Amino acid sequence: MTDRPKRIFKSISISILLYLLISLIVSFAMLSIAYPFAIRTGNIGAITAFSEIAMLVSMLICWLLVRSFFQPKTEGEIRWKPITPMPAKTMIRYYILGSGGMMILSMIVSLISLLLPRAFSTPDFSPTADPLSNLLLVFTSVIAAPLFEEYLFRGVCMMGLKRYGNGFSILVTSFLFALMHGNIPQAVPIFFFSLILCYADIRTGSLLPGLIFHIVNNAVAQMTLFIAQESVLILLALLMLIVMIAAVVLFILELKQKARYRAELIGPYDFHFSAFFNNWASITLLVVLIISMALNVIASLV
Repeated sequence: MTDRPKRIFKSISISILLYLLISLIVSFAMLSIAYPFAIRTGNIGAITAFSEIAMLVSMLICWLLVRSFFQPKTEGEIRWKPITPMPAKTMIRYYILGSGGMMILSMIVSLISLLLPRAFSTPDFSPTADPLSNLLLVFTSVIAAPLFEEYLFRGVCMMGLKRYGNGFSILVTSFLFALMHGNIPQAVPIFFFSLILCYADIRTGSLLPGLIFHIVNNAVAQMTLFIAQESVLILLALLMLIVMIAAVVLFILELKQKARYRAELIGPYDFHFSAFFNNWASITLLVVLIISMALNVIASLV
């Protein structure tokens, strides 16, 4: 491999490592203030508020640093306005496929987790009694996190890798994006969802479709946590069932187009998946992400 791809791969990996490091430092600083404050005031919900503030600060700092120092080195062109607009019907079709597929995979992982109930844990995004904490939780989950994650992964990462193959860039980006969530129950369905987001972005030459899908998905997930009425929850469950059935039908139909997808995503000179990890920064990133996921499993068992 020549120096240019290695340099780009290192810049992408360092960008993600930088976010992990900044998040760790800022979260530690914020929580060292949050816990004494919560104990002193009796406001346990304040811990959630401090956690969300830490995430917002981390994303802002990382965005400023990556945009200034590392994004230019990836040589990828990040666009928010589509070069090739995607029709609304196509957007809806891909969203249903991605969202429904993710829900199906989440159910499968949940069923498997019954065998090891303590080994599969996910972060708790449930609302608290503190209105400010809930506001920050919704803003971070629905607006800030999708914006930042689309920029870092589908933007800096995928668009930087795109010159080495569409399939290569989509696979590496989705793999890293899934591992970044730090736990198996989320990683598996998110990997599939990311494949759809990446493809929609590649097809339009823009991050806008992925951003819209991401925001809608997170908004629906947050909405289910805030709804207390049983009748509304039942209605949502029925709607999700319809989406999952539709996703299966769409997946079967899309399989008939596999020749077209192969032509779009796989080229004779594309890099192999393992090529991305042929440098110290990418290897370090992979090790850190795997250790993070392993620690999450261990913490659940203890």
